[in-house]
Amino acid sequence: MSATALPADADELRAVVAGLVGATADEIADGDDLVLDWALDSVRAMAFVGRLREAGVSIDLMELSDVPTVAAWWRLIATRRPAGS
Repeated sequence: MSATALPADADELRAVVAGLVGATADEIADGDDLVLDWALDSVRAMAFVGRLREAGVSIDLMELSDVPTVAAWWRLIATRRPAGS
């Protein structure tokens, strides 16, 4: 995912998240808690929020923190992505 591109699907999001936590996409399950299981910190999460906002997704860190899983994040991103992206 470039600075302004959105993940195309949950698998691409998983790859992005894997890069944030220093894992491979295959290691991260849809329901893994990205904070507790993968030690995703607020600095990296906020950088990801910034990338999503640049791509046109209205989202904040608290929303991602509420349910920090790939599955939950994908549902949020998929419902908020700008038309045509």
